[in-house]
Amino acid sequence: MLKECVRVCFSSGVFLMEYCGEVLDYKEFRRRSKRYARENQAHYYFMALNSDEIIDATRKGNTSRFINHSCDPNCETQKVGSIYRYRAYAGFRGTKAFNARIVN
Repeated sequence: MLKECVRVCFSSGVFLMEYCGEVLDYKEFRRRSKRYARENQAHYYFMALNSDEIIDATRKGNTSRFINHSCDPNCETQKVGSIYRYRAYAGFRGTKAFNARIVN
């Protein structure tokens, strides 16, 4: 049940949240894509970090997988240190609005 929807504007460079999921190489990404298709998985969330590092946030991700799902995406990710931790930041224009839904 949707309790409330909040619109918040962020300045450029503000940390929003950590992007979570499984880090896959390209070969595993291809296997996973085919498996999701065979299973009729309606929604899946891949984010390419580079040509051989793809984060699959489909089953082990958090709400950050919905970042940039808009007509005017404006968030960026940055790797934190040498470990697989990625953070999402408001983009160079700042974000016009970030909708947070509070559910019961």
